[in-house]
Amino acid sequence: MAPKKGDFDKARYNTLLALTSESGHTLGTWFVHLFNHTRFVFAELREKYPEAYASISEYEVPIEQLLNKVKEMLIAICNIASNRAQTKEKINISRLVLQSPHFALSVGLRQIKVRKELDFTFPEIEGVWGMLMLVMTNLIHNAVEAMANNELVDGKRGELLLKTQLAEDRNYAEVIVSDTGTGIPSKIRKKIFDLFFSTKGSSGIGLASAKQIVKLHKGTISCRSEVGKGTTFTIRLPIAKL
Repeated sequence: MAPKKGDFDKARYNTLLALTSESGHTLGTWFVHLFNHTRFVFAELREKYPEAYASISEYEVPIEQLLNKVKEMLIAICNIASNRAQTKEKINISRLVLQSPHFALSVGLRQIKVRKELDFTFPEIEGVWGMLMLVMTNLIHNAVEAMANNELVDGKRGELLLKTQLAEDRNYAEVIVSDTGTGIPSKIRKKIFDLFFSTKGSSGIGLASAKQIVKLHKGTISCRSEVGKGTTFTIRLPIAKL
């Protein structure tokens, strides 16, 4: 009897998880070398070339903090792939969103105007930093791709809006990621969160995994789009209980 489509997708998904886990561990090994070499370079400069070190010393702590956050993302990838339990913590979601463009690592972001409307006053959420950052970097990457073919205006191809706000019911934090890109046709928009669905030849797991991560945080993610005008994703995450 021929296998059902659901069985085929499940087999592909399990294979994908295994490859992701293996890739995550490999990247983790490389990352440890990068982290250690970075520390070694700063230590050598500090001891042997104090004048050169003085000119860049202000970057030592921020670089180490950035590398530590990348490590958290790699750990999250490995834990998701192996179904390990994740340790949650209190997170100021606006601070996470503020940092997210640095982790997106998208060259195209240089030609995008990034506008931030972040509210740092409302209560924290409870979640896994690395997992939520994966969601943000995926949405930013998609937004940049959506604006890649826009005409240049004053050196920019479009605007990316990153916004946080407290929901009207005051029980949820809302994160809004909006672009002025090509937009998504309605017939495609219905499928964007489906596993393996893609119109760009990619793996088709980015938005599916984003939805799953948000769901694991007892939240929701929705999409609103208009062809030729742009796309807006809204994430709702419950405020942490006191």
